[in-house]
Amino acid sequence: MAFFTGAAQVCAVFASMSVAAIGWFANAQFVLAPLCLVAAVAIAIVVKDDKKVVEIRKQEEEADRAAVA
Repeated sequence: MAFFTGAAQVCAVFASMSVAAIGWFANAQFVLAPLCLVAAVAIAIVVKDDKKVVEIRKQEEEADRAAVA
């Protein structure tokens, strides 16, 4: 996430140039929308549901419930 945040800051110059050249609406349609689609696909591939984390969370919730009761 930090890498992509840094990359976004570097690319801000190019984004501002594209807004100046083609306008806000066209920039949103032709530049930002495809980038958002690529980011969504990358997140879907990289981030997966970790079964171990889900099991640990369930155990912690059960322990919290037992402690309260």
